[in-house]
Amino acid sequence: MRERTRGDGGIGTILKKTYTPGSHGFFVQREKFTKYDNEKRMKELEVMEGGYLDLGLILFHVHFEIIEKDNDSCIIKSTIEYDIKEEAIANTSHTWDY
Repeated sequence: MRERTRGDGGIGTILKKTYTPGSHGFFVQREKFTKYDNEKRMKELEVMEGGYLDLGLILFHVHFEIIEKDNDSCIIKSTIEYDIKEEAIANTSHTWDY
């Protein structure tokens, strides 16, 4: 579940995300939009509290870009930048099956 706790959806907006127990290794995460460009179809966010930071990451930053493919489809390109405490590496090793 996502809840906007501050902002209008643009830069500075803060979202509180609540996850199903056991789905991510954490339950709640707060994210802040740090960049947003509707014309370029991109946004960036950074985890501020909880979530991956509770697992030992120092930084978790995500960049999303929507690339038009044709009139009926697009590609979503995402890039994740993170930094982690050495002693927390074992807490964050996980493989997802999609």
